[in-house]
Amino acid sequence: MKATCEFGGGSACVRPPDGATGQPHPYHPGVPRRGRSRAAPSLAGVDPAAVGPSAAAPRPEWLFNLVADGEKVDLDRLDDGDYIALIRAAAGLPDLDVGLVGRQLWRASAQVAGRFRHGPVFLVGDCAHVTTPYGGFGMNCGVANVDNLAWKLAAAHHGWAAPALLDTYDPERRPVALASAAESHLRLTDTIGARQTGAPPRGRPSEGLVLGYHYTSTAVIADGTDPPAGDPVADYVPTGRPGHRLPHVWLDPAQNCSTLDLVANDGFTLLAAPAAAWASAAAAQRKTRFPLTVHHLDRVMPPAERTVFLDQCGLHDTGGLLVRPDGHIAWRTPHTPTDGLPTMMNIVR
Repeated sequence: MKATCEFGGGSACVRPPDGATGQPHPYHPGVPRRGRSRAAPSLAGVDPAAVGPSAAAPRPEWLFNLVADGEKVDLDRLDDGDYIALIRAAAGLPDLDVGLVGRQLWRASAQVAGRFRHGPVFLVGDCAHVTTPYGGFGMNCGVANVDNLAWKLAAAHHGWAAPALLDTYDPERRPVALASAAESHLRLTDTIGARQTGAPPRGRPSEGLVLGYHYTSTAVIADGTDPPAGDPVADYVPTGRPGHRLPHVWLDPAQNCSTLDLVANDGFTLLAAPAAAWASAAAAQRKTRFPLTVHHLDRVMPPAERTVFLDQCGLHDTGGLLVRPDGHIAWRTPHTPTDGLPTMMNIVR
């Protein structure tokens, strides 16, 4: 049995004591997963308590991760002997027989591109922003980039939106990327600081950053209201304010369908009051090329759920929301609009 050990992206192989047999185990026999070394390495800036072995299935090897302060130790100058000494120190076994399979240095960073569009080129995912692993914000941010851009490209391609709609990608997504990168870096430095002082990491929820952000652009018709109060990183408050994500409310007792399932991916979705109040607006819409799916709240929501939804969204019984294909609210009216749906056309023209 062997163990592959990684140091901030590096790897090494550890052979167990003579006589050890069996399948790879998540922890080396007799080696704590986390813990202070009984034989501290003589490398300032390297914390042996930050070393954690874990199985690298299906190979019978071990993976070690090590967090080191690059300002206190020149990681590029460490050799195989230094890494073997760190493995032994972390294991508390000064005579441990270690075979080094490989090692690789990885530096955490948090960076955001200066712009997300240049002519016909759009940046999404890791080429637009890089976050540290702390918080897990990189994947969420990258998927949301695509969700934001895809429907705009389709709308411009099929002719029901002007090419200028594509200009809203950068002002909508780049602020979210900046906030995500900043929070991931903050959590990295907080974790390292906690290890140095022995204090527990600060830690806080991130629902606000992942679900509660909002867009401000010409693809959103603002209504002059303020965002919900609270910590923008930790707190997610469902709201119908334009630019925010459509609130999730179950539509049936079995919880098989929610308001999110009503959102069309090939056009806008109108969640409106009883059909009679919106009849003229819907009729006017049918004469345009603007793709719209209409759901009347009295037909798709039981009374109790409808009351919750109207309250969260700040709507009266005759109001409505216009929702974009990415699930963000483009327009809100507490009551039936006097000028009908043509106002909505300003979003994509």
